[in-house]
Formats: sequence, structure tokens, C-alpha cells
Amino acid sequence: MLANDAGIVTPKPLSEFKDADWIRQLDVNLNSVTYGTQRAVALVRKIGKGGLTFNISSVVRISGARQNGSQYQPVSNGGVSMGFRLAGLALLFATTASHLNAAPELTAAELVAKNLSARGGATALAAIRTLDFNGKFIAPGDFQLTYHGTRARNPGGDRMRDDLTVQGLTIVQAFDGRLAWKINPFQGRKDAERMSADESRAQADASLIDGVLLASLHDGSNVRYLGREDFDGTEAYKLQVRQKDGDQYDYLLDPDTFLEIRSTETRQVRGAQTVTDYEYGDYEKVGGVYFPMAIDSWQPAHPDQRVRTLIASAAANSPLDPSSFAQPGAPVATVPAAMPTSTPTPTSAR
Repeated sequence: MLANDAGIVTPKPLSEFKDADWIRQLDVNLNSVTYGTQRAVALVRKIGKGGLTFNISSVVRISGARQNGSQYQPVSNGGVSMGFRLAGLALLFATTASHLNAAPELTAAELVAKNLSARGGATALAAIRTLDFNGKFIAPGDFQLTYHGTRARNPGGDRMRDDLTVQGLTIVQAFDGRLAWKINPFQGRKDAERMSADESRAQADASLIDGVLLASLHDGSNVRYLGREDFDGTEAYKLQVRQKDGDQYDYLLDPDTFLEIRSTETRQVRGAQTVTDYEYGDYEKVGGVYFPMAIDSWQPAHPDQRVRTLIASAAANSPLDPSSFAQPGAPVATVPAAMPTSTPTPTSAR
């Protein structure tokens, strides 16, 4: 809704009226209506919804008045009155045109299909058996670690391993297809330890070569289309993926490329809800499939504490040692020779 209600009177007799007085009165009383309506029309066209306009002017436009300066009100307010019909017609045209030109809203299934096509297609995605990523991991305070991540597709559950190294010490997070484990020398532990069931679920999602969104095509997750949402001035498509275990991912898809540009992960960890936001960018093809080479992640309560993973090089279908995914000291599972893979990142490109 637009309300044009600005108006002034310049209390001077005709003999003292300056050009600047006249211009100022027209700018406030008349030009503001024109430019305000112009902005409203543009907005209506963008959002594709109807609009209302209210233009308020003085009765002086009809009867006139005797106080100094009022003799000039009929000119500016008369223009506002004329603008009633012009503004209404402009908004009506914009609303009608936006409805006529707007494509019908896509369904959740159609958006997932477009995302799959944008990534590279089902055939190319299925052909990727392993992924190998190298880059850097930047923690808050510009604390940088070397990043090496691997993913391997596996019938019982995709596998992953992320290594973060600095000053000769390496943090490891891995998922063997069933269970997750970690090594964190910065916490005084150099031996591998098993992660909790909640942490294992998170690592299982991070290991998915298809990503959570496209994995929903075959893992029984429920996908809903939630409409459009503004993201840095872009009206992105919003999809919600609810997994069978109750964990939830909300995705924003770029309206032009249909690639993921942002996601919000909501899950239960040790009985408490945790939320993590992600932003994706710098997509490049790896094995014929687009993957983000830049991933930011942070907790909504601490938006200034972002961590960033930047991928410098990536390769698909390189040979990987199956034992690298197994927890040291635990039995090594047999892995089929044609072992597939999943996506990168310690912050996870979910």
C-alpha cells in the first residue's frame, strides 16, 4: 500500500515568492507523488501482487484560500488530484501485467528436479564414485588449517573423512558408513574415539555425495516447497527437507541457476536443538557435477563466528584406501571395488 500525504505551504505574498520556493513546493506536493508511485509500481511488478495507493490533497485545490502562499496550492494539489487516476491506473497495470507474465509456481518435486539438472544430471552424479578435495579451513580469528576431505559412495552408506592440519597436528572427523569417529589432539587426545549417535547422524549427512537435498529422492525424506524468500535482494525458492529421523534442512535455491545458495540445518544433539546456517558459492564442475568450492557455516546466535572452507582443487573417481574411513583399531569393513563417493567439507556442503 502506498500513501502519498506530504504537503507544504510557503507563507509568502506573491511579491516575495522566489523560484526556489516554487520548486520546493512542487517537489514536496507533486513530485513526491510521482516518484513515490513510480517506486510502488516497480515493487508491484517485482513481487507480482496487487497494490493500493492513497493520494491525499487539500480542498484548496477546489476552493482556493486567502492566506499568503495558498494561491499556489491549487496548482500542486490539482496535480495530486489528477495523479489519483494516473497512479491507480499505473498500479492496476503493473498488478495485471505481473500476474499475466508470472510463471506458475513450481512444485517441490519440480524444484528438486531442476536442482538435479543444474548440478549436472542424474547420470553424471551417479557416475561419481569418489571425491577428493584439498584446500583450507578458516576458523574465527583467521586461524587457518590445511583441509583434505574425501568421500566414497558405498551401498551401506556413503563414507567420508575430513583432515584439518596445523603445526603438525591433525584433527580427523570420519564416517565409515555406519559409525562416526574423531581424533582431536587439541583436546589432549591423540587416539580415535567413537562419536555419539547424534554426531554420527550429522556425519552421515555430511558424507552424502548427492547431498541431503538430492538424497531425498530415494531416502524417504519429506520435501516441501515453502514459497519465496529474500536472500540479498534475490527472491530465492525455499525448500524444506525433513528426514525420517526428524532432522530438518531448509534450502534456498537461486531462481536463475536452481543451485543451493543457503541452507539451515536443524537437528537434535544430546537432547537439545542445534541450528547451523550455511552459505554456498563458487560452484565448479568436478566429474561433470557442480559442487560449491566455498562454504561458510555459523550458529545463528553467533553470526560473527563463521568458519569457512575453501576448496583449491578437487578430483572425482580417484582411488581411495577403504581403510582410511575405518576407526583405527576397529575391524576394517570389506568395500566393493567400484566404490562411489559424496561431497566435501568439514563444515559440510549439506
